[in-house]
Amino acid sequence: MVKPRLWDKLLFLIYPNSCMCCAEPIDGGSYICGDCLRELNKLRSDKVRRFSHKRREVRVCSVYRYDGVAASAIKRLKFGYAATSARPLGVALANRVRRLKCDRFDVVCCVPMTGRAVAERGFNQAELIARVTARELGIKYVPRAVSKIRETAEQHKLQGSARLRNVSGAFKADSRAVSGRSVLIIDDVVTTGATLCECTAALLSAGAKSVFCATVASAAKAGR
Repeated sequence: MVKPRLWDKLLFLIYPNSCMCCAEPIDGGSYICGDCLRELNKLRSDKVRRFSHKRREVRVCSVYRYDGVAASAIKRLKFGYAATSARPLGVALANRVRRLKCDRFDVVCCVPMTGRAVAERGFNQAELIARVTARELGIKYVPRAVSKIRETAEQHKLQGSARLRNVSGAFKADSRAVSGRSVLIIDDVVTTGATLCECTAALLSAGAKSVFCATVASAAKAGR
C-alpha cells in the first residue's frame, strides 16, 4: 500500500481523509481502505495490448481492468477532484512499467488536453499521473512533448470509428523534445486506442525513435 508524503498528510489535516475508490473515511493516513485494496488487486492486468490505426501499431500496458473499484478511483480523480489519488495511481503505473523490463525511456509525456479543457476541469488527470510515474522511474517529464491543437468531442461519449474520426489530426508533437528519443506516453484509460494511436503518430512524425504507451486502466474488450 502506498503511504502519503508529508504534504499529503498536511492536506489530510485540513480535508477529511477518504478512500480513493469508495470515498469512505479511512484512518492511518493511507489512500485506500482494506476492502477496496483487495478488490483492486483482483483487477490487475498483465496484458500488453496492441492497437492499429493509420498503419501504426501501438503497444499499451495497463495496471488494472477498467471495472469496479479501479474505475471508481479514476472517476474520482477525473471528475471528483480527488487529486491526491494521482500519486498512488502513478506509483502503481511506474511499478507496472518496471515489470515489463523494456528498454529505458528517455522522456515521459502524457496525452494532452486543450487549454480550454484544462481550464474547465482545473487539471489534466493524465498529467498528474504521468508526473508521478516519471518521478518514480527517474525519467525526465516533458509537459508539452505533445499538444492538442483542436477541440474534440469527449471520447467516452463516442463509439468505434467515431472515436478515430474525432481525434484524427488533433495532436502535434514537439520535435525538439522528442526527436531521436524513446518516449513513454501516459493516459488514465485506454478503450479503443484511438487517442494513443494519434498521439503516437504525432510523436513518430516529430522524429521520436520509439513510443510505448501506458495507462492506469484498460477498458478494451478481450482480444483487442
